[in-house]
Amino acid sequence: MIILAGPRVVEEAIEAEKKGFDAVVPYGNLDLGVDAARSQADNQVVGMDRSGFCMIWYANPGRPRVWSRPA
Repeated sequence: MIILAGPRVVEEAIEAEKKGFDAVVPYGNLDLGVDAARSQADNQVVGMDRSGFCMIWYANPGRPRVWSRPA
């Protein structure tokens, strides 16, 4: 199932762009297909994994160290 998720995210991002959506946020924390969708569609594609790490960093006044996979 994971193998099929990446191409589906790309297809949905392209379809959302055609329908006039400004951004796509795929569900799931693995960011499957997010980088590929960014390269194929002109609208914003935001992965839950990276955006979640950013929210943790900004929400915590102690600014914890957060590591993420390279883009």
